Order: sequence, then C-alpha cells, then structure tokens
Amino acid sequence: MSKPPKFLYGSQIEIPISFSQSNIQIHMGHKFVPGSFGWVIPAGDNSSRIGVIVNRKGRIWLERMLEQRLNFSVKKLNRDELKLKPIAYGPIKKSVKGNILAIGEAAGQVKTTTGGAIFYGLLCSEIAVDKLSKTIKNGCSLNDYELAWRSALASELDIGKRLRKIAGTLDDEKIEKLFTFVKKNRFWVQLLVPRIDFDYHSNFIYFCLKSFGSLMKMAAD
Repeated sequence: MSKPPKFLYGSQIEIPISFSQSNIQIHMGHKFVPGSFGWVIPAGDNSSRIGVIVNRKGRIWLERMLEQRLNFSVKKLNRDELKLKPIAYGPIKKSVKGNILAIGEAAGQVKTTTGGAIFYGLLCSEIAVDKLSKTIKNGCSLNDYELAWRSALASELDIGKRLRKIAGTLDDEKIEKLFTFVKKNRFWVQLLVPRIDFDYHSNFIYFCLKSFGSLMKMAAD
C-alpha cells in the first residue's frame, strides 16, 4: 500500500504559563503559522499546552509563536517534552490489498481541516467491521470497504483541502479584516454558528466559501 500523498506537521509542548480555563486561543497568520493555525489550551496547575500544525518545520514555527506571540523564551523549554508528529493529509490511493485493510491515519482518514483523526478513524473502523462481517458470511468483496468509506468522507476531505488552499493565499491583513468584520456584524455570527458541526465540517465550509467574496468585499469597505 502507498503512503498518504502529503503530510502536515504538528508540534506541541506544555509550558508553565497560566491562562483562565475558559481562555482557549486559536492563532492564525503567516508570521506564526503560515496557511494554518496554532493553539493555546489551559491545562490546569498553572500550565498550558501550546501547539501548531503547519506544512513544514513544526518545531521552528512553534518556537516562533512561543517567543513572538506569548513572550516565552525557548531557552526555558524542556525539549524532551516537545511532541512532534507528521499528520497524514489526504487519502492513500488504495486502502485494500488482498485481505489487508488500511484504517485511520494509515489510510489518510484524517480531517484535512484540523488534522483530527479520532472520529474518522472510528467511523471507518465501523465500516470495516461491517464489510469484514459480510465478507466472512456472504463472500462479499473487501473492496466494498473502499467504496463505503470514500463515499462517506470524500466530500469532507476535498472541501478541507480547498479551504486550506484558499486560506494559504490570504495575507494577514485580509484575515484580520475578515474576522473583525464578522465579530462586529453579529448577523454573520448568527448565520455561521448553526452550521458548525464538530465532526462534519463541509456544510460550514461550503457556506463560508460561497459567502467569501461578499464577506471580503464588505470587510474591505
């Protein structure tokens, strides 16, 4: 079986910096996380988990965010606690070979928006169990697994790629104007929030992409 066509790179560390438990932060901008995002998650005990997911050099971009966004010297880091991980981006060409099935991140069943893999992995595991059972009982082809999981996730994976591609073309000024406009115009918040789904992102993203031109024009005025 082949490898996923591309990888993103996640980097995270827990450091002694305290924020309110409700103060979960998402950081964007080419200066710190080009074409992607970083996060700050309070972890209790006067510490927080700081991380980034980027196209390359995860450690370098994490250190830049720590120093330039959070004023935390990287000299204080315990590098043994630094977590680095490649994250599959996009599905493999074939997830069935003979009697072998690829499931989860090995098959590229990972959200192309956030890099999350738990929900997709569990969903595809259920599909695999169903198809394996039918193969054992009725002699059905294991290729049915391939067809079923791609049918379930293909549009989600594709729209996530499209969003990342567009986001990568926006400069920081446009990103700032867009978020400021939406924040000030609560009407847009009321339109966007009902479309948010933690597991399935396509409905929300399709709406955002469809509205993107109008939003950017109004934000620029």
